Amino acid sequence: MVPLRHGADPTTELTRIGLRVTAWAGARRGPTGELWLDCEVGPGPPQQVPPASSPPPPVPHAEGLVIGPGESAVPVQRVSAVAVVRAGARGLLLTRYSRRTRRPGWWGLPGGGCETGEEPVAAAVRECWEETGHRVEIGRLLGVTSDHFVGRAPHGRLEDFHAIQLVYAGRVAEAVQPVVHDLDGSTDDAAWVSPAELASLTLTPMARRQLRLAGIEPFVS
Repeated sequence: MVPLRHGADPTTELTRIGLRVTAWAGARRGPTGELWLDCEVGPGPPQQVPPASSPPPPVPHAEGLVIGPGESAVPVQRVSAVAVVRAGARGLLLTRYSRRTRRPGWWGLPGGGCETGEEPVAAAVRECWEETGHRVEIGRLLGVTSDHFVGRAPHGRLEDFHAIQLVYAGRVAEAVQPVVHDLDGSTDDAAWVSPAELASLTLTPMARRQLRLAGIEPFVS
């Protein structure tokens, strides 16, 4: 059991103590609601850990962020569950970020934040329905990605934000025209995208990392 520090990447934390992730087994809630990430590990070379007296590296700031005098960021950690959903000739199911986010118009994977006490798989199913109108069957956990930055929440609060994304494989019984049910949220459009069409879309850096976990190489847009 390795606790995850605020802002730390799960894979990197294991590397720091000489372990290498060989496979992600799943994610689940513990007896008191905490999130457990299960993985298989093997020996690996430990990273060079800086002395405890060393100052922490600076946290990246969102582009264009303005911080007022005396304003300090509130630490926030959020776990999300997203799905890589493919359907043969229909291609890959993607969602577009709305103006309520820091990357409006960019594209990513369907999914979103886990609610208090919610199992990650249930969150992925719920969010995929809200963002695309598809009942997605969630498969294995492909991997875990993370992001750490200082920015503003949609309601304006300055946050030291640590995002952890659980990336699952997903499938649908029938690929239909996507419909966004969660209006005025973080998603304003969804679409099935063919491999040829991917090059014309602006994918978030996180989406590119997540697609690699599914064996899909990022495309230049």
